[in-house]
Amino acid sequence: MHFKRHLAFTLAGLILCIGWFAFTQTDLRLQGLFFDIPHQQWMWNRDDPIKQLLLYDGPKYILVGFAVCLALAGRFLAQRRRYYYCLVMAGIACMFMPFGTVLGVFTIIVLLRESVKELFGEGEAAAVQTGEASDTGG
Repeated sequence: MHFKRHLAFTLAGLILCIGWFAFTQTDLRLQGLFFDIPHQQWMWNRDDPIKQLLLYDGPKYILVGFAVCLALAGRFLAQRRRYYYCLVMAGIACMFMPFGTVLGVFTIIVLLRESVKELFGEGEAAAVQTGEASDTGG
């Protein structure tokens, strides 16, 4: 798909998502699933350690861990090492719309170039230099 068309669809989806929550009561209905309005309390007790980990602290730890891993990937990219780690982190970054998707897609496009693989010591040219290429001649 052409880049401008892809960008237009991404922005349209983002605007639609923001507009959906801004002009409807979807967020209040979702909140109603977790908050008991007559008793003015949350449905789940926050003091329960399992529920606290799953609903409150767990997602925070996952996001902070992902941010640290992404920062490491940026450092490894600058140092041109750990090619596959950078490639996997670029793929995971694609889940975080819209900026993570753009960052991840362009990182994957650049990392798949043969010249970039050579900089990391991966790819066909690096294998030939180290003598690891297989002989397909016969």
